[in-house]
Amino acid sequence: MSRRRTPNPNTPHVSFAAGLSLVVFVFASLFAATAWAVLPPHLQPISLAREILAVWGPAPAVDKSSPAPPRATAKPTERQRDKDHEFTAPRAIPVADAPTDGSVRIATLNCMWFFAADGSEDGELRDSDRPRTREMYERKSGHLIGMLPRDPPLFIGLQEVGGKISVETLTQSATKRYGRAYQGLFVQGKDTYTGQDVAALFDTTQGWKLVGQPARHADLERTLAKHLVVTLEKNGVRLHICVVHLRVPKNGDNRQADQVEALLRWTAHHNSRGDNNVVIMGDMNEGGRANSDDQNLQPLLRNGMHDSVFDITNRHIPTHGGHRALDRILISGALRNGSDGLALTDAGVIPHAYTRRNNSVDWMEYSDHFAVWAIFAPKSNSRP
Repeated sequence: MSRRRTPNPNTPHVSFAAGLSLVVFVFASLFAATAWAVLPPHLQPISLAREILAVWGPAPAVDKSSPAPPRATAKPTERQRDKDHEFTAPRAIPVADAPTDGSVRIATLNCMWFFAADGSEDGELRDSDRPRTREMYERKSGHLIGMLPRDPPLFIGLQEVGGKISVETLTQSATKRYGRAYQGLFVQGKDTYTGQDVAALFDTTQGWKLVGQPARHADLERTLAKHLVVTLEKNGVRLHICVVHLRVPKNGDNRQADQVEALLRWTAHHNSRGDNNVVIMGDMNEGGRANSDDQNLQPLLRNGMHDSVFDITNRHIPTHGGHRALDRILISGALRNGSDGLALTDAGVIPHAYTRRNNSVDWMEYSDHFAVWAIFAPKSNSRP
């Protein structure tokens, strides 16, 4: 006669189902670890989550029409840098359509040694501020275009570009950001020491046409190594633009004054022919205090030209990381008051935090200058 065994309450008891679950868990864990190790990085769970957020996350911040993004007063944090990189990314972002009211937007930007990374555009001076790698060069191209106004400018003046290669790169970045067909305008200058030059980007979709070809003016040729003259026309209204990068007055060298006198003759030439819509834009490299008697631009300002930003804001807003107002859009009296079909309605500056003065780790991929912009409207829409 067998005796029934009584279970010991102190002995642990594991059911068959629990044991099976444990075995399944162990094998599943081993499989997951192996899959994590062999999966390519872009398919791993964290990377997939980031991709989803990149597509469905919030849209990147952009400047509204032309006001500037907030300017950092201290070294940007990693979060702030990421945010600003999104703002300046060389990809298409939502922008306004070309103006239907006939208004004209223009802008200018010193690109701070935007030269081809392979050294093919260098002059005698090989500056350490230019991009050193192809990757840095491509990032900087997108960042520079991202520093411009949100709405597509008709005309963008550029300074400190290395040559035709870099102008074409910026043209592609502008076309990609704004979704419009930009044309690069470039004529080789004569600064063989720095190799720096000026150029422009022109939006061919806004109904304006080039009159003739971009050129260097005979009278300016003798004194301005870096300048570009362009004439645009639409419905009988002409706009004459000169992109410049003036000399730095230093160590008793004041040849900048000769350059200003040549520009004064150029404006007088157009005014004498009735071509009154005249713009001089670019890096003026002023040596004197802004709006003072020792300012080299005074001959232009005393003879009919106006500083567009000052006329709108009544302030000389810094356009450079060193807190100087170096970059200007000077306009003729006709553009100021609308007597020749277009009149100034707004102007401003777009500052940013990526300058060497702010000790940003990324400043070489941006510029130490800020973009300057101006908007003109047909005379019938102009302010009184």
